[in-house]
Amino acid sequence: MKRLTQACLLACVLALPGCLIVTGQRISTHYDAQRDEMHLLIFYDGIYHTTEQVVYIETQQDGELTEEQAASSKKQAEQEFTEFITQGDVFFLNSLFRINFKEIDEQLAGDELTDARRRLLRAIKKTKRKTIGRYVDFEGRPGIAQQVVIPDCKGLLRAMNAVLNEHLIKTAEEHGNESPENKWGRITTRMWIAAAKRGHAWFRMDGEAFVVDLPFEAQEWQRYRRLLAMYVADKNDTDAELLIAQLASMPVSIVEKMDAVELRLAPMKGHRTARFTTGNEYRDNLAELIRKRVPNSLDDELEEMGSHTMDAPRDVVMDVITWGPPEQAPMAYLAVLEGGPGAGAKRVRVQLDDWAKRWNDAGRTPAAPTGIEDVKGLREAWAEWYHELVAGE
Repeated sequence: MKRLTQACLLACVLALPGCLIVTGQRISTHYDAQRDEMHLLIFYDGIYHTTEQVVYIETQQDGELTEEQAASSKKQAEQEFTEFITQGDVFFLNSLFRINFKEIDEQLAGDELTDARRRLLRAIKKTKRKTIGRYVDFEGRPGIAQQVVIPDCKGLLRAMNAVLNEHLIKTAEEHGNESPENKWGRITTRMWIAAAKRGHAWFRMDGEAFVVDLPFEAQEWQRYRRLLAMYVADKNDTDAELLIAQLASMPVSIVEKMDAVELRLAPMKGHRTARFTTGNEYRDNLAELIRKRVPNSLDDELEEMGSHTMDAPRDVVMDVITWGPPEQAPMAYLAVLEGGPGAGAKRVRVQLDDWAKRWNDAGRTPAAPTGIEDVKGLREAWAEWYHELVAGE
């Protein structure tokens, strides 16, 4: 994972004055077919800022920041994180892969966009985003929970299809079908361009399933299946092992047709969450700012809901319990328990043990830890449980 981590950090430093990054990310989905709305719960685990690593990236040597560098780092961290919260931006693993809604507004105000791209940005802009609250993950690191609602989901997918078709047609006009950079195979490339000219629907919804429809020539597809198998078999590539383990845990199926490959991402009963870990080394440089900018504690809300001491939980908290990641509840109990031996400590420990018992009695794997009295040992046991849940090890 070291190569992936260094590549991500280097890309962040080159592209941005600073970069938000996470040690892991979880995304739960629920599609409301009647309203045509896609609901997402996004959990940014162990979120921190990379400006403290600029010195190492540039010199390949560890060292303390100068006073000037430390001040600049803190300022950049505050600005980047504040923009992320106030603008309701969304990112995947690090803010290099970020949907920046301020930049979308700036692009829409210009006149350089094609009609297809303008429709896509307008569709993205309709997305509703809200910070749910902060929490502490199984490793004791701060995280941020975010709610995203995509209205007119099918309309967004139509706009995505139009932009992709436009891009493929333009690429064919500029480089031709026989581009030496073609990696998919000559016949498949021609199939893709022909499909784009017909206005192909690459992305669509089928009930609750998100479908990606890729035209493919049969022999070229078999070739790429072999390449994928060889890639997975490379046991020296820890990046590949971790990525494949995480992708394999997702409810994704591959349907092979006569002249196409269909990828279907469909939720299974009790399985609506995709989990990713990066192996990044966490830096504790945003915890104070997170508490300041995100005063609401999701951990406290979930614990109060579990103990029935909350009068009326927020709808989004009900969503977390109903179809969000199941581990969020024990994660919250553990965080509240570590807060101190207050009057509610015994109650919280009972909640944690009850959750573990229900999980184990249902035959779920991995087995949840039980019978551990020491809070530190409990934290370590649940961290190991979560690692096994994500990596399958």
